[in-house]
Amino acid sequence: MIDILLNNPYRILGVYSTSSQRDIVANQAKMKAFLKVGKDVSFELDLPHFLPVVERNVEIIAKAIADLSLANEQIKYAQFWFANKTQFDEIAIGKLADGDINAAIDILKKKENPSSLQNLIVCGLIQNNLSDALCYAEKLYTSYLEDFLHMILGDNATVSSVHLVNAFLDTICANFQSEDIISCLTIPDWKGYVRDRIINPVLDNISSAIERSKSTKGQSPDDRYAA
Repeated sequence: MIDILLNNPYRILGVYSTSSQRDIVANQAKMKAFLKVGKDVSFELDLPHFLPVVERNVEIIAKAIADLSLANEQIKYAQFWFANKTQFDEIAIGKLADGDINAAIDILKKKENPSSLQNLIVCGLIQNNLSDALCYAEKLYTSYLEDFLHMILGDNATVSSVHLVNAFLDTICANFQSEDIISCLTIPDWKGYVRDRIINPVLDNISSAIERSKSTKGQSPDDRYAA
């Protein structure tokens, strides 16, 4: 399970990526009250049937709040958490909370829109189903990208589409084998970006090795041979 999903600040705060600031403040107050008397607090979005227990303390909560203070960070974490914009989303999350992810997926498939696709991406990642997650991601970012940005950020949606796609792929590449990712993708530009992530470090290492070799000029034959 990828870390940005497990330790997502939206998850820590017990809210959706589309929740209002009022909801965040309310949950923050609830968590502080429970922690003050040494009690554990839980929320529907903890999803204990599928995800490990959420660790919460004063420092972790404060960090989660800070992590969502900027628009770029909000969208970064929203790419890997649940949204709630339609009745289908609400019903599906209820099924997830009950431990029935297959029923949740069936409900989300009933109507394609930015929130349903985003939620299907997260469900795919929870199930470690990379193929489905990337299939839904391709649909979301090619057909509903502006809607997705507006859904999360409202009128503050100023993040570029290229940055958003690359940020998503960077996180996926950090958690899955590049070969597996490429085999699941159908968009040429996406495949090219992932291939570049594989090739560029190799080319950089080769260039560094060449420069090190050149720097041994004038040294002993053994040193030059070794370089």
